[in-house]
Amino acid sequence: MPFKKGGFHLAIKYGCYIVPVAIYGSHDIMHTNGPIKSKKTIMMEIGKPISSADYSTKNMREFIIRGRDAVIKQMTSLSGAKK
Repeated sequence: MPFKKGGFHLAIKYGCYIVPVAIYGSHDIMHTNGPIKSKKTIMMEIGKPISSADYSTKNMREFIIRGRDAVIKQMTSLSGAKK
């Protein structure tokens, strides 16, 4: 799914970092609209912060893509670690 731009817009506006976070395995333990259905291991990886200093509202799309690519890389790493 595409990332929403709100958090990236705020990071640019206030000069903050975006921190990519990947959570792997939570889908396996959650009901669609309810409590946890089973006890299993969930893995989480917190990535390196990405500075907003090089971005503006004009090139925010590149910032979003960079953040999304970081999370995808983390998810790939986590999925390989689970096997």
